[in-house]
Amino acid sequence: MKSISLILTAGFLTFGCTTPPASTPSSPVVTAAPTPTNPAASATATASPTARAGFATHESPILGYRITMPGPYRRLWFVVNSGSAETLGSETYTRRTELEERELCLRSQGDVPPREWETDVVILTYRNVDNISAAQFANKPFVPDGQAFSTHRTIEPVTIDGRDAVRLVWEPTKGGETAGFVIPANGRMYVMMPPVSSLPSQLPKGWLDDIATSFRAVTPQPAPAPTPSAAPTPRCGT
Repeated sequence: MKSISLILTAGFLTFGCTTPPASTPSSPVVTAAPTPTNPAASATATASPTARAGFATHESPILGYRITMPGPYRRLWFVVNSGSAETLGSETYTRRTELEERELCLRSQGDVPPREWETDVVILTYRNVDNISAAQFANKPFVPDGQAFSTHRTIEPVTIDGRDAVRLVWEPTKGGETAGFVIPANGRMYVMMPPVSSLPSQLPKGWLDDIATSFRAVTPQPAPAPTPSAAPTPRCGT
């Protein structure tokens, strides 16, 4: 079994233990808000009249989207970059309870991400500073000699929220396993993917596609003013 591990650090993606290697977007200084006190900074989960039974709609007013996910999913992590860098922010959603997440962190060792992260969903948000298409963005390296989101992935055009988005598919599966999505909206690019992917996947086929197709753009609220802070706390607090 080949395991492709995408490691989440401070809400953005860095990568390690990869087979094949994955993309490496840059990670600027960010204002982290794992437990934001500003209500505008928080994603909210609400019942939606259009959501299916057992599903909940999560809205992210600062990043500018809402998405419908199965009921067990909750917002785990929120990071926003209040400056003008291309990387705007990210959010992570998980099916685990707070207790299950703490127990998983205690069991996890070293730099190898736990397999359980495969069910999490990360939504990375970038300012579309070059005003390019989703396909062009997926092919764009973020650092010199770096890799793009499309590295070792096939780009397939899809329409989400009436927008020309792309679905990223792991190349070895030739149209089978979804690796993620790139969705343009609000002058931004939203990249949706799990923080850890394994091939072959043990998850039901189409699970991420089902979530991605519920994506809807909303009018973004202003990001909070930047405040001096220490480096963001790692996901497991170490």
